[in-house]
Amino acid sequence: MLPNISARRAARHLGRSFTHAFAGLIYTLHSQPNMRFHLFFAIFAMAFYVAFDVPRAERAILMIAICLVPAFEIINTSIESQMDYVGREQHVLLKRAKDTAAAAVLVVALVAMGMGGYILLPGFVHHFSEAGVTTSKVFTAIFDMIFVERFRGPQTTALTVGAIRYTLALVVLGGVLGFWLLRGIPFLFNPLLAAASFACGMGVMALCIYGHDPSAYVAMTFLVILELNAFARLALHIGIKEKWEDEGLPFETAGFKIIIPFVTIGAVVGGWLGWGPLSVFCR
Repeated sequence: MLPNISARRAARHLGRSFTHAFAGLIYTLHSQPNMRFHLFFAIFAMAFYVAFDVPRAERAILMIAICLVPAFEIINTSIESQMDYVGREQHVLLKRAKDTAAAAVLVVALVAMGMGGYILLPGFVHHFSEAGVTTSKVFTAIFDMIFVERFRGPQTTALTVGAIRYTLALVVLGGVLGFWLLRGIPFLFNPLLAAASFACGMGVMALCIYGHDPSAYVAMTFLVILELNAFARLALHIGIKEKWEDEGLPFETAGFKIIIPFVTIGAVVGGWLGWGPLSVFCR
């Protein structure tokens, strides 16, 4: 007979389960460099399948594929941790266990990359082959629309909708890569983290408004927050930044104090752009 468990106790147990699962995700993300690459590839794939207006069925297939890769990486990390605990001395069987677990991650990653190329490559070829759709023209059209109010014709709309989506995808990826590349600049760590969080929040929101894909917004926002926090934590680990201003913050998740507020502000601005001034291009 099952024990009688109160609703409050069941909810507390469920909350602890999510906490432990999130702790495992954070540990894998911070301890495994490949995990950070997998998450960046997931952000890349999601951003461009929204930008290229990939059919819904192909989006679902690609999302399953790219989510399997970090899932297998977490399993691989779990197996490696168990092997390190069980056999601290070197043994051929322990090596085989670790190698085969890593091989499973490699197979899934190759399949995901192949599926991503098969689905997204036609979009890249199409956008690069159209000389009239360029990122520079998008920024020019946005400037003229806001300050001059003269780009409202149907021809401009046809030329710029795809390019705006493409540009917003580049904004999201540029925010993540920009912080990763420039976080070593002295005295600019916090401003760079805030700027990257704002750019990613704004780009993801506006992109998903244009792509009419709320599920991609939730997934990309979650992945962007995790990725930026991992890079921030890595900066503390390798000595780019010595400590956080508030020493009482947990070392593993201290970056959330900056990331989450600025991602939220960016999302508000992105929503204003998507439903406000830039909506003229979708008419």
